[in-house]
Amino acid sequence: MRRPLVLAALLALFLPSPVSAQWLSLRSDHFQLVGNVGEGDLRNVALRFEQFRDVIGVLNPALLDGSSAQPVVILVFKDKSSYTPFMPVENGAIVPVGGFFQSGQDVNYITLMLDGTGQGFPVIFHEFSHLLLRSVFADAPLWFNEGLAEYYSTFEVPSSRRADIGKPSVRHLRLLQSRRLPFARFFAIDRHSPEYTKDSTDRNLLYAQSWAVVHHAFHGESKRRDQLLAFVTKVADGESTEESFRAAYGIEMAALEREVQAYVQQLSHQFTMFNFKEDLVRRIESRASRISDAEADAWLGDLLAHMRRDEEAAVRLERALAADSGLALAHASLGALQIRQGKTAEGMAHLKEAQTLGTGNEMTYFLYASQLAFEPEREQLQQAAQALQRAIALRPGYTEAKLLLGFVHMELGEYATARDLLLPMVRAERTNHRAALWLGEALLALNDLAAARSVLGPVVARATDPSEKERARTLLIRSAQLQARNDAAAAPQGSQPPAVTDPATKVSRTMNPEFRRLGEGERRDAGVFEAIECGPQGMVFVVRTAETRLRTRAARFEDVEFLTYRTLGSTGVTCGAQVPAMDVYLTWRPPPEGSKTTEGTTVAIELLPEGFAPAR
Repeated sequence: MRRPLVLAALLALFLPSPVSAQWLSLRSDHFQLVGNVGEGDLRNVALRFEQFRDVIGVLNPALLDGSSAQPVVILVFKDKSSYTPFMPVENGAIVPVGGFFQSGQDVNYITLMLDGTGQGFPVIFHEFSHLLLRSVFADAPLWFNEGLAEYYSTFEVPSSRRADIGKPSVRHLRLLQSRRLPFARFFAIDRHSPEYTKDSTDRNLLYAQSWAVVHHAFHGESKRRDQLLAFVTKVADGESTEESFRAAYGIEMAALEREVQAYVQQLSHQFTMFNFKEDLVRRIESRASRISDAEADAWLGDLLAHMRRDEEAAVRLERALAADSGLALAHASLGALQIRQGKTAEGMAHLKEAQTLGTGNEMTYFLYASQLAFEPEREQLQQAAQALQRAIALRPGYTEAKLLLGFVHMELGEYATARDLLLPMVRAERTNHRAALWLGEALLALNDLAAARSVLGPVVARATDPSEKERARTLLIRSAQLQARNDAAAAPQGSQPPAVTDPATKVSRTMNPEFRRLGEGERRDAGVFEAIECGPQGMVFVVRTAETRLRTRAARFEDVEFLTYRTLGSTGVTCGAQVPAMDVYLTWRPPPEGSKTTEGTTVAIELLPEGFAPAR
């Protein structure tokens, strides 16, 4: 829906201009608003959003951790004629909407048309919910994210100390009373599925059924809220849908499907009324101010640039700068656009001018640094580091800027600085595999091999990107080679490794790895890695050896050190049967004497190289 709308150069001259309307700007506590509506309307929109944010913050303060959040700009249009040029475009045709959300690395835009019906607000509350919830449910399946956003979309504040959340959606109920998606198919839908990508009845059904599953869990008689969250958490952790469902619900999928279907056939549905001791936001104190036509063009041009409608965006941004060359926003937006188009020199000039004008847009500093970070000269690398530090100062949780700054520190040979920057990121974001890979490289450069292995092993086990898996494997091999070099340097002079006498080990090997050293009380067994049995109490690793089938337990994936010395391709280590089953070394601790359990504790899994025959 974000494809550029290609316009002929002559037609661009006739683009709608803000000259014919009075554009106002208003800054509330948490939002920047710009619109061609009256001040009262602009303040009312600000109030609705501040109330929504206020309620969400009271109910779940963690959702409003703004350290990494981009600013939110709300563009308010008075009518259809002024809004139409900025509506989404699909296959060259305008998609009529009452509002939409446009995300960006530097800013999140919300657009809204005030047509007197208020129909745009549920759409916007849906999209704003995505923005607030993504930090908590970043890896959740599509249907859950959409269902939760639909659940919040009917938000209302009927009085100063009350908020209604989860009011039933009449249009969803009407659709679901006659149609449904089989749950086995429904739970498998992702962002590439036709049910999501195509504008069809199935797409409407996806949203409706997603809402129904969430609403049923929160308000149905069976009280399945905790089971739903457990199910979603397991799927987000990479476990299979079928096994996650059984572990979380303890019933067959068809049973829940019948429950939800019966739920939507009910004549009435509950919702939650929250009563607060203190008043919610009741009024917006700040006043609106008029902005120039050039500044309005800068905001509108930046929105179009974020929508990837580059030609239209360039016309508005250039027109804004022709009228007022001191607009930092227009310089920053046009610079980013030109760099994306490959016009690097022109783009860098605009980005530099935006910095000179004191822009508060951290993306401007990031883009500027990204063009310098891969230059060989030390001076340019240092300039990149300074720009990235400024970007992070503007947005302390700017993950991409921190990753790039870590790379720049590595290029400058500042490995300890890179480690100190990246380590908190890896600890806070266990799925940030790129940060883990850079941290692993820094640790290898510092010769902290054990720490490097502990960081890189989980990437091999959990990453879904084949390139990330392969890079982690390569770094682990480098770790083994460095360990062998260190051991050789520490060995007494003249000592020689023992000769290989076991004929079983005289096979062709592509490598001779240095395996993990055993710790006190640990055992190592060679075998075939058959399965990981995941359940509410943790996971059991099943390895078949020549003599028996070993079963060892761990509470979490993070408690197990994963090391690999083989090419995994797209293969990962997840719950369920391991396909293909791989030769491994299992390192484990036996249960204490007198213990009732026979299952030991899993310490490490080392995936052996292809063709390697372990000594028995």
